[in-house]
Amino acid sequence: MRWNMMILASCLATTGCVGNSASERQDANIESSLQYDSVPCDQLLAQRNGLAQQYNLPTTAKPTFSNPAMGF
Repeated sequence: MRWNMMILASCLATTGCVGNSASERQDANIESSLQYDSVPCDQLLAQRNGLAQQYNLPTTAKPTFSNPAMGF
């Protein structure tokens, strides 16, 4: 019985680390695109091209998303 309580206590202690998972941090970066609905397309293209030039990326660069297995 004592071992069961120790195992249970250690499991409960480690569950606090789950809130800092990679998928949770990735979800924190998600933003709404509604703010761009009122911005003209040519202005968005100019901003995108300016950022691409600033970071030495091609203007055809696409974002990539990871698909973590089971939320890890």
